[in-house]
Amino acid sequence: MDALIFFCFSLLISLIFVLSTRSGFKNEYYRERNLRYAKLYACFSSIFLLAVGIAITIPLLDNGYFALTAISIIVVILSCIYIVLTVKKALLEEEESQRVTTQEETKRQKEFFIKNFYEDCLSNGIKHVNSPANRQKAILIANKMNYIKVSEQNIDSLFAESKNYVEGQKRSKEIEKMSQQRTQAQQLEDNKFRKYSNIHGRNKRIGMLQEKINSLIEDINVYKKYLDSLKKYTNVTKERELDWGTLGGIASAIGGVGAGIMVASDIQSENEKIKQRNDKRLTSAAEETVRISQEFIYPKEREISNLKAQIENAKIALIDESIDYHGCFELLDIHCNSDIDDNNILSVSAKVKLKNKMLIFDDVPAVVDGYLIAKVFIGEKEIGKSLLVLPLTGATNEAIDVSGKIILPQNSGKDKNYTLNIFPHALWAIERFK
Repeated sequence: MDALIFFCFSLLISLIFVLSTRSGFKNEYYRERNLRYAKLYACFSSIFLLAVGIAITIPLLDNGYFALTAISIIVVILSCIYIVLTVKKALLEEEESQRVTTQEETKRQKEFFIKNFYEDCLSNGIKHVNSPANRQKAILIANKMNYIKVSEQNIDSLFAESKNYVEGQKRSKEIEKMSQQRTQAQQLEDNKFRKYSNIHGRNKRIGMLQEKINSLIEDINVYKKYLDSLKKYTNVTKERELDWGTLGGIASAIGGVGAGIMVASDIQSENEKIKQRNDKRLTSAAEETVRISQEFIYPKEREISNLKAQIENAKIALIDESIDYHGCFELLDIHCNSDIDDNNILSVSAKVKLKNKMLIFDDVPAVVDGYLIAKVFIGEKEIGKSLLVLPLTGATNEAIDVSGKIILPQNSGKDKNYTLNIFPHALWAIERFK
């Protein structure tokens, strides 16, 4: 019976050490702390288990329990092997983790160095490291940045690497900025085509007038919101006058009639000051309201009234449909200029006017209104276009400016010969704008 107890005790001790090892070195919570004593723990655990195993096998052998003895020894040995392997694995993982951390830290330090070294050199007047003085200065700057791998042998490669990185970053930002500019310019052109594609004749003139009205209404609403905020602020900051009768009565009850009269008098004096401050705020707010109204709101409202009247006139403007858009185009005198920027965006500007005074229906003064289109060709291939919108007045005998932008493909531009032509897109003869 005692032998069986010893056998169970050996199994229990082995199980306790195995579970302790598993918990201590596989649980992240305890792992970091236990790794400090991992080797000591492995040695102690193995020696202890072997000692326990030897101590238990003696009474088992004395009692003839050879099978239990073998099982006990196997369990102890396997437990020792498990403990040693678990600890070794944990140590190897920790060593690998530290190695990776060191590599990442080294990489981070180098990235920081590469990002800043060249710019620090430039700020100290070093544009190259060909001369001994510049090399020494560059090494000193690098050492000041605590990058330990700088030497006479590798300063050239590190300087070149940092320079390439900085210049590459600048080029990337420039490319990104240019791409954004191209995208924005393309969106504006696309919006222009969408906006005017279905607006012709009187509706174009009416639409432009209505657009002006909408813009003025937005401006007026901004000013009105400001005045509302000013009014609310004036009401919030208004000081409340004190009740001199009530407070004077309380003072009289406590300190006598004389005290009550004195308190009431002081409160009336303070109320007068409060009233003056409130009046000053109200006056200031009223003056600001009058100024904003007279300088901004009323003029814009009068302008809106005029624009509405012009819309009514535009609704009855005469159009001579006997003159098609090709005929209208022949009546125009167009002088065009263009310029390509580094972003491969072609800016088109044209001065447009009537060649001669224009009449429709024999005696009605008229203009040509509508849209021109600028197209760019390389050879016979069209590579871009822009809608040129004639202004509200249309093309008159006075030259008016129209403009647009054409986003050219990246592989075309100043280094290639291109042709820019202006074509009629949608033109009509309409009564002169009044």
